[in-house]
Amino acid sequence: EEWGKIGFDLDMSEQLAQITAIFEKTAEISNEKANSTLISIAQAFPEIDGLGEDDYVERVEAIGDKINKIGNEFAIDSEGVSDALSKSSAALRMANNDLDESIAIVTTANKIFQNPDEVGNMSKILSARLRGQKGELEELNENTDGMIESVSKIQTQILNLTNNKVNIFESDNETLKSTYEIIKEIGTVYNSLSDKDQAELLEIIGGKQRMSAVASLLLNYEELEKVKEASMNADSSMQQEYNKY
Repeated sequence: EEWGKIGFDLDMSEQLAQITAIFEKTAEISNEKANSTLISIAQAFPEIDGLGEDDYVERVEAIGDKINKIGNEFAIDSEGVSDALSKSSAALRMANNDLDESIAIVTTANKIFQNPDEVGNMSKILSARLRGQKGELEELNENTDGMIESVSKIQTQILNLTNNKVNIFESDNETLKSTYEIIKEIGTVYNSLSDKDQAELLEIIGGKQRMSAVASLLLNYEELEKVKEASMNADSSMQQEYNKY
């Protein structure tokens, strides 16, 4: 019924409902949350692992596989990954992150912060601030006092604060790098910065309200690649666990 509400016929809805039922058991969450998680992430990411709009069932199954594997192997459970992504997946996708990168961001930040809801909010705010989206932040009731709205000015500020080590644009100087790539690059130089520069950098990319959550992400930047790699190699993890169940 839930899948039918968003436009799928009976055959597709039955296939998707079977995946939902497996995800519900392996993630140990409610049927309602299983449905909402799979639907929201599938809508946010029209392409996952080379699977496109015409591969909807396989794409939804891939979402369940990734969340299940990360929940089993890292410092966040499947429900936590689901909660964080439900809040942030659309914003992270807008900021050029694929699903694996988005999962890596929320999982890595949660290692220290241990609050998936706040991690989801932080990820959404972080991606919006890097894009200079003041209006988007105001809609979320975020403090935007002194916020830089020009992406080119944000680029210059981050370059200066990281001693010309981190450019948030690709080599064409027009395409914004993914949030994942930007955080990974900042993480490599973060500990070498002065306390003043660290604080200023955190305020630019996270705002006063999210500085501690962004700091937890930067301090564990090396975890990003490990999580992304695990997420990319999660094929059939949900079905294998369900078979044991």
